[in-house]
Amino acid sequence: KPIIANLAAPSSTWIRLETAIIFTNGAVENPDVAASEIEQDLLAYVRTLTLDQLQGASALEHLRDDLNERVAIRTEGAVSEIVVKTMVMQ
Repeated sequence: KPIIANLAAPSSTWIRLETAIIFTNGAVENPDVAASEIEQDLLAYVRTLTLDQLQGASALEHLRDDLNERVAIRTEGAVSEIVVKTMVMQ
């Protein structure tokens, strides 16, 4: 399900982020619990972002790297990648 939150600055800007979690079958003991924990981590993270951090040619790459790092820490390396399917700011 998508993550919807307002950015840190400007706080009137909202972000909607849809992601997919990639992991080897059996690597994550309880995928539903892991997905919920990852969702909460990502929600907390995107609420710290500013619009300036999400603009420019390399912004998506930096965001993807940051999200992958957070997911790897949360799952102790069980999740191999998080894919950003859609990102909309309003």
